[in-house]
Amino acid sequence: MANNTVIEVVTLTIKDGISVEHFSALDKAVEREHVARQPGFISRESAPGENATWLVIVHWASVADADASMASFASAPSTAAFMAAIQPDTMAMTRYGATRG
Repeated sequence: MANNTVIEVVTLTIKDGISVEHFSALDKAVEREHVARQPGFISRESAPGENATWLVIVHWASVADADASMASFASAPSTAAFMAAIQPDTMAMTRYGATRG
């Protein structure tokens, strides 16, 4: 990856009553139907943790690409089921790599 790439790390918690298997299917669908279609997308991986937590790591070509994807994510029709299955106040995103300025 070039020096201007961005690694985005997202953590979240799945809502009570949603199984890891079900959420995994939602996660794969959101990758296929939204994230991987965004300009600047390089790769994405995700995994369940303990106590209904979930980790997502996305590699972007630039900060602008990462910003554009994040701006569209919550309101995109293809992400609705994913968003409905998480506890929204637990979603946290940190970026590494390229910085603004």
